[in-house]
Amino acid sequence: PNSGYVVYGEGGVLHGQRGKSVAYDNDGKKIAQFSGSGDVKHQANFLEAVRNDDSSMLNANIEIGNDSTGWCNLANIAFQVGDSGASERFNSIDIEPWDELSEQTSNHLESHGLSFESSDFRFSKLMTLNEKTGQFDEPKANDLLKREYRKGYEVPQIA
Repeated sequence: PNSGYVVYGEGGVLHGQRGKSVAYDNDGKKIAQFSGSGDVKHQANFLEAVRNDDSSMLNANIEIGNDSTGWCNLANIAFQVGDSGASERFNSIDIEPWDELSEQTSNHLESHGLSFESSDFRFSKLMTLNEKTGQFDEPKANDLLKREYRKGYEVPQIA
C-alpha cells in the first residue's frame, strides 16, 4: 500500500489502510477484519442522515465511524511528532514485548521496501492518551488534536 498504519496495543495489533484494517491478537490470530469504501460516499451519507435527522440512514454506526477515524488521527499525530532515523532509540526500548514488536515492525517495513533508517519511517516517543481528558502526555501531540478553524467555521468550546 502507499499508506497505512500499524497500532500495537495491549491485546494485539491492528494493521490498517484506506478502506480496510485487520486486527490480530497477541498470538497472531486474526480476530477481526474491517472494510469500507474509504471515500466520499460516507461523507455524503453522514450529511444526508444529519439533514434528515435520521441516524438509521447511516452506513456505519457513528461510534465505530468515530473510533476508526480516531485511529487514523492518532497514527497521523504519532507520525508528525516523531522523527526519522530513530532506529537506535526504537531498538533500545526496554519493555517486555518490545523485542517481538521491533522484529514485527522491521519485517513489516521490509515488506514495503523500507527500514528503520528510512526517512519515510518516523518514530515518536511512547505516548499515553488519557481517555477521560482526550489529552496526551506529550504537549506537541496535544497541539495536533485540534486544528485552527477558518473564521466563521469555528467549533465552539462546550464547558
